[in-house]
Amino acid sequence: MFSLGQFKFVIASSEEDKEKVYRLRYRTYVEEFGFEKPEDHPGGLETDEYDPYSVHFAVFNGSDDIVGTIRLILHSEQGFPVEQVANPSFVGKKPNSRNIAEISRFAVSDGSRRRRLGGWKLTDRSWVLQ
Repeated sequence: MFSLGQFKFVIASSEEDKEKVYRLRYRTYVEEFGFEKPEDHPGGLETDEYDPYSVHFAVFNGSDDIVGTIRLILHSEQGFPVEQVANPSFVGKKPNSRNIAEISRFAVSDGSRRRRLGGWKLTDRSWVLQ
């Protein structure tokens, strides 16, 4: 764990923290952006077959509300999600699958997406000097 300002960055290893991660993903990927269907995620938890093979990271604000998440998918018999939709190519020899991982399910809560940093403001698509 480490902190940056009011934000605390942790590995979501407890079932309670993982549920918070899955709920944030549901709000982001299902309710807000419609990338996933609600009927595919009963109980308001956005999960998939790669979650058991993943390290989940969470960001909590000063009020201890989850405001961000990302996961690191480790090697398993499932392979990696990117392999389901593309045929990745490598320069040189393909690395051993046990030595690589895939990052996915990045989500930031709606209320935390617009932040000012040193005069810069993050808008929907870019950083703007204000």
